[in-house]
Amino acid sequence: MKHPSLRFCAGLLALALLFTALPAQASAARSGGTLTTQDGLYYACFNGLTADEEYFVVVSRSGTEPLAADHLLYAAQQAASDTGTLEVPFRAASASEAAYVAAFRRDAPAPEDHTITVTGGTASPAKAAPGATVTLTAEDKSAEKKTFSGWTVTSGGITLADPSAATTTFVMGSEDVTITANFKAASSPASSSQPAQPASADDSGSALLLLGAAAAVAVGIVLVLPVELSGQLSSQDGTPLPGVLVTLSQNGAIIAQTTSNAEGRFAFKVRRGTYDLTAAFSAPDGILPPQTVTVKAPLEGLVVRQGV
Repeated sequence: MKHPSLRFCAGLLALALLFTALPAQASAARSGGTLTTQDGLYYACFNGLTADEEYFVVVSRSGTEPLAADHLLYAAQQAASDTGTLEVPFRAASASEAAYVAAFRRDAPAPEDHTITVTGGTASPAKAAPGATVTLTAEDKSAEKKTFSGWTVTSGGITLADPSAATTTFVMGSEDVTITANFKAASSPASSSQPAQPASADDSGSALLLLGAAAAVAVGIVLVLPVELSGQLSSQDGTPLPGVLVTLSQNGAIIAQTTSNAEGRFAFKVRRGTYDLTAAFSAPDGILPPQTVTVKAPLEGLVVRQGV
């Protein structure tokens, strides 16, 4: 009669052989599990399995080599319930030991490793099978000292344990993962806030500088505010000319265009400056050469007569 420990080893070896004989590609039949604990035991729990189907359940310390003998915590074959759930107990020193928790049908391929691409940090391991726990570490290799500001998951459909922590973990899914560590410039020490003091005789120079700066800002604002440039187009005898295309340009570039109204009037809102105003007058026998005048905005009441 075989010793119980020998029977266990033989059974474990047979199970491992079943696993290694499976195809290498991934399969939708494989499911990752979650962990619960009760009365000193840990439980690998699965949902969404095929009802009453036989599954191989593996709990391992390694996501990269889950079937290595020194990594296995639990390996057995068990049928899912009629509702597609499965719960198996196992013993471990802590929940962190169970880095890989998976169940897949006997006819399903073995889990395939997926790549973790990290910008601004590292992943350990850099490749992992679905269900494996991966540790991310942010690393700023720039010359400037920057502060970590969080992770951005670009692809992979994973959930980080703590997206704001420079070192965090996630459970590997069924596709490659791309993730970025974000950094921001380190803030300089905050200067002490002091209440404003009235200007004294000794501070008159500083007060004048402040007033001068404020005046300069005010002037700058005035210079960029839009002003009006308007006028009227008419024939030589003063008859208003409607429907004439008026073009405003500066340094050869067109700034704005409009058409004179029924009274021959036009108007632009522009910045202060010098412009070329061109009117495209027409005659009964065709279009006349464009007529251009140089104007300076703001300007109101400009009159441009055809042919003058």
